[in-house]
Amino acid sequence: VLIVDEVDDLVVNEKPTLLYKTKDVSLTPHYKACYSALIEGRSRPTDVDNQIWNDCIRIKKEADTKKKNIHYCKAEQGWAMLEEGPDGTPRAPKVPLTDDWLVFKNYQDYSLEPAKDTFRNCLCTPYMYTKYSCIFGLTGSVGGEAERSYIQRTYQAVPYEVPQFLKTCDNTTKE
Repeated sequence: VLIVDEVDDLVVNEKPTLLYKTKDVSLTPHYKACYSALIEGRSRPTDVDNQIWNDCIRIKKEADTKKKNIHYCKAEQGWAMLEEGPDGTPRAPKVPLTDDWLVFKNYQDYSLEPAKDTFRNCLCTPYMYTKYSCIFGLTGSVGGEAERSYIQRTYQAVPYEVPQFLKTCDNTTKE
């Protein structure tokens, strides 16, 4: 049995597949050296191999194609990535997104320390949830009919509305 509080945040509002990444301490210094060289117009650092250098060139080229207020916007610190909303307009995602091009752009424009991330694992929420025989999800609201239908289709879940506590006290007498 899996008990999940605020289950709607997991099954409706977020991406169905989450990628967990971590800073790669062995690659980060090489990527930083290459980013610095590219920003300053220098050639490949001597202690960096061609594969990393070529990847950094690709990352810079991708960063150069991105448009402000379409792919990224100003955030509290540096740039933040935007995603395409259901209506096709760019919007800030609930969970911040990142990519190598954004890391490069933040280093180039705001001198924010770059890090090269390595994927640790991937979690597909629908797959994980269907492995449990019973899931008890708690939430204040699952939204409208569309959200309930999505949960039923994706997770084969049956929503059940628990009455508010005070409603259960109606028509009772104190003895």
